[in-house]
Formats: sequence, C-alpha cells, structure tokens
Amino acid sequence: MVYRAHDAATTALTLNRRLPLLATASTDGVIKLWDMSEFNKPKLLVSKPMKVGPLFCMSFDVSNPYIIAAGGGQDVLAIWDITENATADKWVTAGEYARAVAEAKASGKPIPPPPADRPAAAPAPAAAAKPKPPKKNSSFGGAKPKKPASKK
Repeated sequence: MVYRAHDAATTALTLNRRLPLLATASTDGVIKLWDMSEFNKPKLLVSKPMKVGPLFCMSFDVSNPYIIAAGGGQDVLAIWDITENATADKWVTAGEYARAVAEAKASGKPIPPPPADRPAAAPAPAAAAKPKPPKKNSSFGGAKPKKPASKK
C-alpha cells in the first residue's frame, strides 16, 4: 500500500513504542499523527504545523509516549505534547482506558471506572467480592518457621 501523507516530501517518520501511533514529518513543516490500531489502515488523527521551517528529523520521547521532538530548518527543535490537541487527547485517553479494561479482564481484577469526562467503554464493575484469605506457605507445610537457638 502507498499513502499520500503530506503535500511535500515526507522526511521523517516514527512509530510509538507504547501506543499504536505513527507520526510523519515533512518539508511542509507539518507533523501528522496517525492511528495505526488497524493493520494497513492508517487513520489521520491530527496535523500540526510546527512553525520551525521544513522538518528533517523527528522522534517520540522514549520515556513519555505523548511527546514528539522534531528538528526544523530554522536551526531549532520543536517539542509537541500530543495531548494538547483534543482529538489526540481523546484518542490517547480512550486507548489507555481500553487497555486497562482488557488487562483487568485478563487478570480477573475489577474493571476500572472510566475517566470522568469520557463515556464508559465497558460495563460497570460488579459488586466487589470478599478477598480470599492468603494460602499457607507450602514450603513450611503451613507451620511457622522455627527460630534459631540463641547462643550463650
């Protein structure tokens, strides 16, 4: 598949290590953020002119998956927190919540409540069951370990 990402030459792209996001940069000075959650069906989420001239390099921050740094033709570095954009923020929050619900279901834990400003993406959690008492440590046969004899 071939996609037209920009009106000028695409000069950089970066995949997010933690989220299904692709960012592209171009000599048109714009970064575009793409939803890659469906294989071979990128969906444009948002475009942002970085106002630093043509862009030549770009990367997601390794420690914060919501930050993109890009180098422009005006000898400056542009930093973009993608959560400042309502479309990207809604997508990120919904994606994080969907992952939290999936992890809770897989582990048998209660489903977390949705963020206050987002609609529920999963049914409300059932009434919490009483926690089961911990199992006895089988390495001691259920008995407490003996204390070492004191030396005189």
